[in-house]
Amino acid sequence: MKNPVSAPNESTQRSHRHQVFWQIVFPLFIGALVAGTLFYMALAGGAGSIERSAQIAAILLAFPALALGLGALALILILNSGLAKLIKWLPPRTAQVQRAVQGVNAATQSAASWATRPFILFESWGASLRKVFRRRKAL
Repeated sequence: MKNPVSAPNESTQRSHRHQVFWQIVFPLFIGALVAGTLFYMALAGGAGSIERSAQIAAILLAFPALALGLGALALILILNSGLAKLIKWLPPRTAQVQRAVQGVNAATQSAASWATRPFILFESWGASLRKVFRRRKAL
């Protein structure tokens, strides 16, 4: 008895082959055709054409570098502006947070002191009674 899960689905495989052709093979073939055509045109044009093509290629390579540089500059300016606003906003807020934490700390210490006061009182009375009775035995 065959496991139905391991059987290949023909429709899925056909769809996959179709996608591989249109997403990988076809663009690769078109790119190679365009590159070959440009290479042939550069060689057939002579030396002056190759130099001009190199200059055009250098200019075309400079445009993305310029765009990335301007994008990085814009990002740095935006982050710098945000940091300046954060620096103006942060000190008053940290002071508020510090006051709130000090209030919580005081309340916690007061509650802890209130909760332990009966135990400390009981222990102190017990210790003083033990001292009194130990002195009498020693006499």
